[in-house]
Amino acid sequence: MTKRIVSVAISIALVVGGCAAQSAPEHEAPERETTSGDRERIEDALVSLESIVDHQDALGLDDAQREAMRAETQRAQQELVDLEWRLGRAREALARTLAPAPVDEEAAIAAAREVAAIEGEIEVVHMRMRVRLGNALRAPQREVLDRLR
Repeated sequence: MTKRIVSVAISIALVVGGCAAQSAPEHEAPERETTSGDRERIEDALVSLESIVDHQDALGLDDAQREAMRAETQRAQQELVDLEWRLGRAREALARTLAPAPVDEEAAIAAAREVAAIEGEIEVVHMRMRVRLGNALRAPQREVLDRLR
């Protein structure tokens, strides 16, 4: 029973994630929307809270910048807590949908889409916070942070 649930969950994740098998030859990997190089460029363009905190003296952050970053981090954390609770409920609903035999495919896909949507919202919150943290830095501070990374 558990193997069946896992198998159905994986299948749904593949369909929802857009990773369903494509008609590419076996020796070729199907094209992906985002390459690892794209992910690296995105990551390089963003700052992390950890890097700012670890180098705040070297960056010469002023009190107003520290407060703005603290406020943004707290705002994001509150939003993330709310999303984590919603995600937990959505995952439970997906598990319940996958439990009976046979699985109601439409209901399972709808539940999987809800999980994926909330996970997407979480990514957006992280992105927004990182963009705002980077925008709070002045150009010379950003250059220092880039050298320190």
